[in-house]
Amino acid sequence: MELINRYIYAVIKDLPEKQREDISKELKTLIDDMLEGEGEEKNDAVAVKKVLKELDDPAILASKYRGSERYLIGPGNYDSYIMILKIVTVAIFIGVSISKILGGIFSPEGNLLSVTIDYLVSLFVGVLQGFAWVTIGFAIAEQKGSKIEDTIEKENQWSLDDLPEVPQKEARISRVESGFSIVFTTIFFSLLYFNPQLFAIYSRGAEGTVVTPVLNIDALSGFKGMIIGIFLLNVLKETIKLIKGRWNLRLAVVTSILSAMSMIITLYVFNRPSIWNPELNAQIAKHLDIGIEQSTAVLGIVIIASAIEIVTSLYKGYKYNSTKL
Repeated sequence: MELINRYIYAVIKDLPEKQREDISKELKTLIDDMLEGEGEEKNDAVAVKKVLKELDDPAILASKYRGSERYLIGPGNYDSYIMILKIVTVAIFIGVSISKILGGIFSPEGNLLSVTIDYLVSLFVGVLQGFAWVTIGFAIAEQKGSKIEDTIEKENQWSLDDLPEVPQKEARISRVESGFSIVFTTIFFSLLYFNPQLFAIYSRGAEGTVVTPVLNIDALSGFKGMIIGIFLLNVLKETIKLIKGRWNLRLAVVTSILSAMSMIITLYVFNRPSIWNPELNAQIAKHLDIGIEQSTAVLGIVIIASAIEIVTSLYKGYKYNSTKL
């Protein structure tokens, strides 16, 4: 019966993933036994509602399965925490490695020892920052979750009407897609942060390869804090999607706000003429017959891409919305 499935889903949805199947089977057996004890069947809606009310609030039942201990990162979020931590760590490793390797190829500086030390230090700092931000984010989420749970327990009021819908397959968010997005974002911003000179136009000249950086490196250095901010907003957006696991209107609004914030900061940084290499337009004109400035083109792409992402998120959130989360 749908109501039973919704109740079980409400209990297991925030439990560690490896426990969900066993607990789901246990609850199904328990509910069947309770119905049998009442001399009723699953298709008797009144009996089902009575049994589910006896089992109590799904949030409280879930907390009993988790245990009542206090954690920095509780069992309900631990699997997601480890997964995000692994993704971010791998992404940082790949991003910093690519950045330093390409930097060493195109802009060789120092001897092997100094380059190796610089790479290891950058890798250590990057992984440490990634670990810190992920842990802080989950710790905040854990504390907020605990407060909500405590409120539920104190009020001890719930209704079967509050049970969330079991999500449709189309409403589920792909972990692979979000994980790939985090990896790609980390690689891109690692290159932009550590080796922005690699974003360049490479052309052949009389004396060999001519490298024309796209950005004004000196001007960009003053905005590195904002670049980190853009990076964190994008990773946070994908992390929230990974944790929630399904589309709903609330998630769509939150991710859309994060996308809009990222877009605004991006426009603020890259709409400045000083951020671009003044020689870039001349190099572009040599190869392409276009009458548009690079800043206009880039900002146009950012706006269009952000708008598509926001509209798509809101559409999915509206289509698969369930206010019973």
